[in-house]
Amino acid sequence: MTRFVYKARISAYEQKEGSLDAENLSDAVRKINRWGYTPVDVAVAKEPAAVPVNKARPGMDLSFWMVRRAQVVLFVRKLSDLTDAGIPIPRILELIEQQTRSDYFRNVVRDIKETVKDGGSLSFALSKYPEVFPSVYVHLIGAGELTGNLSVVLERLAEFAEHDQETRAQIAASLAYPLLIVATGILTVIVLFSWVIPKVTLIFSQMQQTLPLSTRVLLLLSRILTRFWWVFGGITLLGALAARQVLRDEEKKLWGHRQVLRCPVLGDFIRHAEIARFARTLSTLLANGVVILTALEAAGNVFHNAVFKKTMEEVKDAVGKGASLSEALKGNSLFPETALQMIEVGTESGEIHKSLERLADYYERSCRRFMKTITSLIEPVLILAVGAIVAFIVFSILMPLFQINFMVR
Repeated sequence: MTRFVYKARISAYEQKEGSLDAENLSDAVRKINRWGYTPVDVAVAKEPAAVPVNKARPGMDLSFWMVRRAQVVLFVRKLSDLTDAGIPIPRILELIEQQTRSDYFRNVVRDIKETVKDGGSLSFALSKYPEVFPSVYVHLIGAGELTGNLSVVLERLAEFAEHDQETRAQIAASLAYPLLIVATGILTVIVLFSWVIPKVTLIFSQMQQTLPLSTRVLLLLSRILTRFWWVFGGITLLGALAARQVLRDEEKKLWGHRQVLRCPVLGDFIRHAEIARFARTLSTLLANGVVILTALEAAGNVFHNAVFKKTMEEVKDAVGKGASLSEALKGNSLFPETALQMIEVGTESGEIHKSLERLADYYERSCRRFMKTITSLIEPVLILAVGAIVAFIVFSILMPLFQINFMVR
């Protein structure tokens, strides 16, 4: 038996704290539910509920971009499949280490293996690398270890990671073609202004006649861009540095993100994407035995928008004081009425993780429809815009040549 300390909600305005003995975390939660209480936070006595997150060892504190997201997803999938086959965790980590090509990620897996061999838990070993493994992964695996259902949790985590990767891939695929059109148009304009127009300018300078207005405008633009390109480059660099400095200021970042959410179309898309990501993460955490305070803390980290992050801190504080999730979110303008109603239904039915999963499915479909609509509209607009620019350049070059031909005749 293990001693657990807990914090539970007796009513909307009253909380109770205490301790109990149970076989594992799930057993402790079940006992609290049988007493008629709603568990808010449950943890092993004399240990924090959340898995401690330490920094990487010296010499390995590198950014997340050093490890591709696909490598982490594949790592979780291999861990799940081999655990289900009954292979011990240290042996699994050894096999993954041998199959990993990235030097940095191989060192990470090796250190995780050594930590587990020395008696540390897998969740603690992963928590040493927050730049590689998101806190959601750490909390889920920690819950699986406490409840004795590590194999089941790893399978769900693998599905969660693969679903997240697939969603990101769909968004990237939707943006690939428009970005290719923009890149092709920019490259075409650069080539025309850098090589074609300067050579044609020599011909125009020998002409003893007034050039068409479009040609004069084109030559002026060519001279400005070829002679003062460094000015535009400097302005772009200064703008990027200024934006980076602004984003470091939490108040300015919060103001900027709030303005983005107020945009008529883009704001709705960002709001739906954030809610879908949050609901999917929170659903997965709650379904696998993570207590709600820890789950809210981990799910709050998936937000990209600072306004949502700040709001989730307030929601977590309210839940910690005894409010239910639906009560804490009530009146929040960031969450549409549909989302609040689905969460309230899940709270009343006692199956909030299922309601959150349905909520995530709903808003993910909404985001996919939005992306499909926007890309179907933006592609012809970009093609027309690039075509119009190139047509203007070609027209401006050919007009004087037509005039020369006409005069010769």
